[in-house]
Amino acid sequence: MRGKVKYQKELQNTYLIMEEGRKEIVESYRGQTVLRGRIRGLAKCRLHLIDGRWEIWYDVSFLQSLEQVFAVKELVYDDLKRLILHIIQVIHEMERYLLDGGQLCFEPAYLYWDLETASPVFIYDFTEEKADNSLRILGEFILERTSHKEEKTVDLAYFFYESLSKESFSIKEVEQYIEEQGDHTKSQTAVAETEPDNPDSKTIGETRKLETEPCVPDTLLLEQYREIADDDRQLTEEKLPSEKEAKKSERAKGMQSYFNNRKNITYAESGLVCILAAALLGIGYVMTERYYILEVSERIIWVGIFLCLAVAGLVLFGWGKKVCKEKNERGSQCESVISTDLEEDFWQQQEAESTAYHKEEEKETDQKTVYIGKGLINREYNLISLKKGEQKEYPVKVYPFLVGKDKEKVHLYVRDHSVSRIHARLLEENGSVYIEDLHSTNGTYVNDLALCPHEKVKIKRGDVILFGMAEFAFR
Repeated sequence: MRGKVKYQKELQNTYLIMEEGRKEIVESYRGQTVLRGRIRGLAKCRLHLIDGRWEIWYDVSFLQSLEQVFAVKELVYDDLKRLILHIIQVIHEMERYLLDGGQLCFEPAYLYWDLETASPVFIYDFTEEKADNSLRILGEFILERTSHKEEKTVDLAYFFYESLSKESFSIKEVEQYIEEQGDHTKSQTAVAETEPDNPDSKTIGETRKLETEPCVPDTLLLEQYREIADDDRQLTEEKLPSEKEAKKSERAKGMQSYFNNRKNITYAESGLVCILAAALLGIGYVMTERYYILEVSERIIWVGIFLCLAVAGLVLFGWGKKVCKEKNERGSQCESVISTDLEEDFWQQQEAESTAYHKEEEKETDQKTVYIGKGLINREYNLISLKKGEQKEYPVKVYPFLVGKDKEKVHLYVRDHSVSRIHARLLEENGSVYIEDLHSTNGTYVNDLALCPHEKVKIKRGDVILFGMAEFAFR
């Protein structure tokens, strides 16, 4: 943004205010076209005359800057494609009204994102100067925040960046690339569907992919990023088999232990069944004796069967319980021995690493004291929830540290209806910590003092912070 900017909150609405709107530009054709909201994709704005100065008020309510939305979450292919297509669409729309696309603000701090529709909202700059590097700044931001999990996402990000680096940015070239990439994805899907039984279908698919894949400019930056991605992929592949084997062995041990225990439990259950059968047989004998006089041989058979079942049941039940008890005791002893050995190994390793580190440090510093600065002392902070019945600590490990109720886009997820999706953030400057409200709906308070939108306030240990109605202590 090339003019002076401030923020104003009115009830639930938040406005970004440009203080240097020039009268001749505001009253011109292009200014009136933008103010009347004829161009889709632009933020709604209105004009105010305050103390003889023209101010442009942009409505950014319920919007967040691209810089904040993708501070934690990485740009995936759908997000990146949607962003680029909206840029192309809004530039075409401006050309329809004979407006210059160079007046759009593409800086990530002032390019807003509608979280409801997952689409960008652009701001039209009413100053006369043009920022030629605005799109390039966006391209660099995209490179930094692009996810490297999918090859097509990386290719699209680098192609867009290379297009912006040229002397003349060609919209048609970017459109054509996206169409070709879409057709290429469809052709790959068609090949997979039409050749399911062909053993060489994978080879054919890969050959077609190489033939139809668009050419991405081969720059030094592209090579470096791809080398890093290949190294990460190789390390992951090397690490994966060991993890699978470990999980498989753990699963096998668990299943073996389960079946052994289950076998012993089955013995005990069989003993109970025998005891129950003996009891039923005894009851049947008593009932039969009341209504029918048994002979001696019949009585001997009844009593013999009863005794056999009773003895067998007691033996099986006792054996199963005893074996289970002994195995559990051996398992607990084994676990305690293993945990003790692991603990000793851990501390020995820590001691060895500490000794090696100090030796290395002495070599590097030549036994001289190194000044680390006050900003590096006591840098660990926590946000402690003060909700009744819940005293949880959340460490602040990175800066900026975002707070909100959108799990994918913040560092601290606060489940409260009064908290915005991206509510506020913590910053570190010169060894001090500041808090900034990101024009949230219900505001941010420090020790009961309300913060203005995008106002940075220094905080210290012991301060009480309210994100809407969610209360935290900073320590």
